[in-house]
Amino acid sequence: SNIRRPVFRLCNDSVFKELFSKVPSALILLVSDVLKLDYESIKDNSRVELASELHKTREKNKTTVCDFVIKVGNYFRVNVELNQSYYKVLEQRNLVYAGRILSDSIPKGTKYESLPKYRVYQLNINTFRNFNGKVLSKAMLLDEETGMPLTEALSLFSFDIAKCLDIYYNKTASDIDLDSRIIKWGTILYTTEISSIADIMGDDFMSKEDKEKFIEVAEELQEKHRTFTDE
Repeated sequence: SNIRRPVFRLCNDSVFKELFSKVPSALILLVSDVLKLDYESIKDNSRVELASELHKTREKNKTTVCDFVIKVGNYFRVNVELNQSYYKVLEQRNLVYAGRILSDSIPKGTKYESLPKYRVYQLNINTFRNFNGKVLSKAMLLDEETGMPLTEALSLFSFDIAKCLDIYYNKTASDIDLDSRIIKWGTILYTTEISSIADIMGDDFMSKEDKEKFIEVAEELQEKHRTFTDE
């Protein structure tokens, strides 16, 4: 048959969800690296929740489209969504769902002066280019005249993992250092060479236990999803 099946990558939708459901500590590390969070300070205070494509929110009979929500303590949430292609209302939809997560995280009766404690980061992991051509872009609500942030309650991040792979293997110029952990994460997620992940990680990318578990699960998923093929 001349029909080509999808290429196996860790960023395939079902693979991505199964991988990080089994190795949630790796998702916390990925998010910490990409968003420049202090992994050591949040790793023991974070909980990863897998969200279905139609996930019922806690109090409202409405749906949330995302892959994972990372809850850090009482005040901070990271909504992680994997996107295979761009569509016109992506950012608008991000704002709707991130806003819903934000409002859902604030207890009823919270005083106004406590509202700045609550934050939601929307992390889009994309296989397509950002508008500014950068590996990582950030958007937030700014004052038009001064350019100063009006609030840090909602921030949207777009992470181009396909560009990471190009940079890593072709050593092209980048707005991010070639050896950065961000470039490595994007390459790990987008490469078709699953056997190369250990070399990409190197020795100090994550704990030995997490590295072994991550690679073990990745290889199991590659074997399981034999409907995929090589390029």
